[in-house]
Amino acid sequence: MRSLTKFAIVACVGSILGCGKTTSAPSEQKQDEPLAQAPIETQGRTQADDDASTLKKNGTNDADSSAMKTKNGFGAQLWLIDDQRFFEEWNKPTPGVEIKPVNRAARGKPLSAVIIFTGATAGTNGLCDVTGSITVRKPDGDKYGDITGANFWRELPPPKAGELQLGVQSLGMIIEDQDPAGTYTVDATVVDNIAGTALTLTTEFVVDENGNVP
Repeated sequence: MRSLTKFAIVACVGSILGCGKTTSAPSEQKQDEPLAQAPIETQGRTQADDDASTLKKNGTNDADSSAMKTKNGFGAQLWLIDDQRFFEEWNKPTPGVEIKPVNRAARGKPLSAVIIFTGATAGTNGLCDVTGSITVRKPDGDKYGDITGANFWRELPPPKAGELQLGVQSLGMIIEDQDPAGTYTVDATVVDNIAGTALTLTTEFVVDENGNVP
């Protein structure tokens, strides 16, 4: 049986430092324990280039895929990250950050499903309301873990035009020795509640029998 203690929720919380910038608190959520909070800065990012791992500055994308979609100027991406330095790199004051998504997972190594978005609409109060969910399913289709009612960007001002913003919450996991080999599916829904725009994203990762990543 799988234990929830191997899942983590990465959350960004705290005071607003400016549009597209907040304090953030990565933490592991153990069963029946609240999230620990140790703020660090998360910086909204602009597009480094127009390849498959970025959305264009105007909120459009010529290469919509199952993991990256745009609609009515609102865009979202679902990426799997196994290098935790990604979060540190995102926090650095540089114009762009390299995203190195993975499609294979090693046993015992943290893997994070993250949402990156652009073009969120502000309400009459000047704040956004972007929510959704992330669900991971095992090779047989059974649910492996999820986060529902996720806060991707709620009660926060919209990132500056052209910025890509890392979602407030993301889902982390660790594939354990007893977990089955095969192809895992990750589904996400990202909803701009102010604009009434919903995007459904999906991606996959493979776990080898021996747990090694080529």
